[in-house]
Amino acid sequence: MASSTDVIAEYESWEPANPQTEDGILRWEWDTEGLWLGIMIYNPQNGLGLLVTSVDPEGQAGKRGVKLGDRMVELNGKLIPNNMPDPVLAEMLFGLPRPIRLGFKPRKQKKATTESMAAAAAGFGEASKDDAIPLNTGTPLKSRRDE
Repeated sequence: MASSTDVIAEYESWEPANPQTEDGILRWEWDTEGLWLGIMIYNPQNGLGLLVTSVDPEGQAGKRGVKLGDRMVELNGKLIPNNMPDPVLAEMLFGLPRPIRLGFKPRKQKKATTESMAAAAAGFGEASKDDAIPLNTGTPLKSRRDE
């Protein structure tokens, strides 16, 4: 895996997000070092980026409206590359100074079924083409003190 210095250097070259007033992106600042975001992210490598596969309603993200199936798309006003591995982004989040500005694109509202979840768990990224969510897959975003 790349060093934290390499990852931060790569982050500096990301494309600016160019936020619009009503673009549908849920944006907020994560400002407390010790609090768990309460989500897991996973990149199924299908070109759509980082998928939220688990949400703790009592975590920072859940309290701010992040839901299962949303996609993490922005970090500090920059677009997160679609090919960003979830463990690398998790490491990056803990290397950046607070506050960190996050942006999540809400999932299109289509109910997940037991069958679609089972298909997602079996094939991970492949099942996401029909809008299934691979539950509890990927990297938890928590503070190092929680490990």
